[in-house]
Amino acid sequence: MNALYDYCFWSLMILSIGCSIKLWTNKTSSNNLGFKIGKFICFLTAGLLVLWQLALWTIPKGNRIGEGIRIPRHFWHLENEHIIPTPPSQKISYGTHEKQYLMYYPAPKGSTKQAVIFYWHGGGWHTGNPHQHRHLAGLLHQQGYSVIMPAYRLGPIYGYEEIKEDIDKAFVFGNELLQKKGLGEYPIIIGGTSAGSNISALLVFDEERWLQLGIDRSKLLGYFGLVSVLDLDLMGDSQVLNNYAGSKEAPSYFKANPINF
Repeated sequence: MNALYDYCFWSLMILSIGCSIKLWTNKTSSNNLGFKIGKFICFLTAGLLVLWQLALWTIPKGNRIGEGIRIPRHFWHLENEHIIPTPPSQKISYGTHEKQYLMYYPAPKGSTKQAVIFYWHGGGWHTGNPHQHRHLAGLLHQQGYSVIMPAYRLGPIYGYEEIKEDIDKAFVFGNELLQKKGLGEYPIIIGGTSAGSNISALLVFDEERWLQLGIDRSKLLGYFGLVSVLDLDLMGDSQVLNNYAGSKEAPSYFKANPINF
């Protein structure tokens, strides 16, 4: 699927360059407004795509610009690549908002793994959904685990408080679901990727929060984080972080930083 993305990108760039050259040499309709608009769009598209490709060739991975220009290809990969078969699942709402749902992947028949994994997706608190991480659900499913992957409301409209509310709701609802499935006594493993590692760590390490939710914390078997965001101070200032946690002086910033727990 990545090859298809590259093919589409290069085809569009070559087509726009060809159209630009053709329009540049066409002088017959130069006074026509529609012709001028079409010419401008072709030139703009060709120029942006060429600059984008040059940036991909010259800007190394690892810095903000280098990672930013690779985001479209990354999301194409997440949405369309099927590295590991997606196991059977159920989509179940835990609230009224379109993002308040979870995907439940029951363990394969005959599995002897007596643990359930709660997995929160990443995306910088602003993007992402469980579907984009279904290959990891497939990997865990192959290992014999039942997996619950909740979605949650995202920025910039929603920040730490709303996301925390969704995490709590999904976790309580997920535990109730496990009771109905006869898995209520199974220990729980909690984790996530990137932003998901942050919001799951806040749940795992805040003992008071478990008491407020009325869930027995002795069921917690472990935590895992992929590309973990466990100390917000190491991220540096950004609008993305500010949208999620607020300024460093805000009470929400302290609450959203797992290192404090």
